[in-house]
Amino acid sequence: MLFRLIFIYFIFLFAGVLHAGEAASSQSVSVRDSVAPESQSPPAGSDAAVIYSLVLRMIRAWNEKDIAGFLSFYWESPQLLAITDSDIIRGWSDLKATLTRGYHNPNEMGIFLPDRIQVTVTAPNIAIVLHWWTMRFPKSQIFGNSSLTLQKFSEGWKVILAHTGT
Repeated sequence: MLFRLIFIYFIFLFAGVLHAGEAASSQSVSVRDSVAPESQSPPAGSDAAVIYSLVLRMIRAWNEKDIAGFLSFYWESPQLLAITDSDIIRGWSDLKATLTRGYHNPNEMGIFLPDRIQVTVTAPNIAIVLHWWTMRFPKSQIFGNSSLTLQKFSEGWKVILAHTGT
């Protein structure tokens, strides 16, 4: 159960690589990649830079054992979708219940270490984040990758779909 919950976490964690194809509109695609030279990064304040910072704040909330803070980056809707390997969670309330139930002891959450984060803004209100990560526990570690789809709402960017695999 703990292993499954860890995967669920990673699905939602999108401190990873945002990757996408061509933009759906005539606007150019904006990419922020943690392994690219800084000179190739979009300007500060751009949507890609804002999302990259958001992903880092998500990771910080997880590592601080702040489930409520971590969940604040997700779309609070019954249409939120999170997939971990073959497990599917539908809706923000179910995700909250799953994480709260699975991590009643916050010390079991592990430390999330991003290996690579890439953000791609594919349209004015849609972005994709891809990332590779390591989850470290006192006696073990897990490696995986995640993809997140974010949508821009009036209150800012929110994760609307998360997929994690190991």
